[in-house]
Amino acid sequence: QRTAVCIAGTEFDIVAHHKNCDTTCQKLLQHLRTAKEGVAIFDVKRRLVFANPLFSEYADLISSMHLANVEDILAQPEFARIRRFIDSGGYLNNVHETMLSENVEVSGHVFDLRCVLFRDKGFEISINDITAAEEQSRMKRQLTQNIAHEFKTPVCSIQGYLETIIQNYP
Repeated sequence: QRTAVCIAGTEFDIVAHHKNCDTTCQKLLQHLRTAKEGVAIFDVKRRLVFANPLFSEYADLISSMHLANVEDILAQPEFARIRRFIDSGGYLNNVHETMLSENVEVSGHVFDLRCVLFRDKGFEISINDITAAEEQSRMKRQLTQNIAHEFKTPVCSIQGYLETIIQNYP
């Protein structure tokens, strides 16, 4: 009887844990559906497990055509480095990594492409449109260059005047 109670308690724990996992999984999927980046998860055979709508939109934008299957993204030239990363099992330049990130510029947009390898050899690809951030960074660099130039010009003039005064003053 004691064993039966123990088994029943264990079964109850398993059911409760399973429900908790289902709830957590639903929360995660809801988060991925509403994320501000495109996310797709693939299994070890490169079959699509999940992709949010933004991933499909960005994939079409990057490939400059509508992709009938999201899995076709890996055939696009912009994803060649990610494809090699996946093919090599995470080895690039004889160093093992679990994540690869690179920026790709297409049609006036700058995208951050990231690939994360999982232990089971599945992987996740995320696409983030960083066009606004890149433009902001470019503008900051340009502002810094302009400020440096504006400071440098009067300093050079003052230095020239001082050198002239020193040379002409006995």
